[in-house]
Amino acid sequence: MGAAHGTQKLRQANFATLLNWLDHQYPSELQTRPLLLEVGCAHGWFMEQAQKRYDVEGIEPDKAIASATSAKGLRVRQGFFPDVLNDADVFDIIIFNDVLEHIPDVQSTLRSCHDHLSQHGHVVVNAPDSQGIIYRLSKLMARLGQSAPFERMWQVGLPSPHLYYFDTQSITRLATSTGFEVEALTALPSIEKRASRNASITREAPQRSNRS
Repeated sequence: MGAAHGTQKLRQANFATLLNWLDHQYPSELQTRPLLLEVGCAHGWFMEQAQKRYDVEGIEPDKAIASATSAKGLRVRQGFFPDVLNDADVFDIIIFNDVLEHIPDVQSTLRSCHDHLSQHGHVVVNAPDSQGIIYRLSKLMARLGQSAPFERMWQVGLPSPHLYYFDTQSITRLATSTGFEVEALTALPSIEKRASRNASITREAPQRSNRS
């Protein structure tokens, strides 16, 4: 119970940092509330914070979790991105909080964002950082024969393990290869203040201007 509460508290603090950045891109003086989609919304912690300023909606593949989150009064579609979306569904912000690293084909996923993003919209990626101190220490321990911590970082044996870790270079390459440009990068704490998680905030590349 205590560990779960600590995780929720830490993530809520990180979500506040992300939302503060977004608030500068979408000031409160706008006539309409920006549309925000969270892919893999889980228990809705981010959506609960974001709904104060944004018109929020989530996608969650787990049926039981999607149902429980919907019961909080949040709009949640049960299924996978982008399959559960209609062609007409367009958002100003699409965010992946601790989700992209679990998706086998990240390039296809990010390319699909173009079909559901407004012309000057943003994709926000909050994902594990391979430059974090705990990741690097666990990798060193694995080289010395102690593989358990490193396997835990990759969530080996869990139903949805980590398939990727990112750093500034890899997230930038991923953004560029899928038609986006990186607008901002920052580090977020993952265990109090001893490790970091990379958050990449990207927007559509200038050459894409054909959406009406």
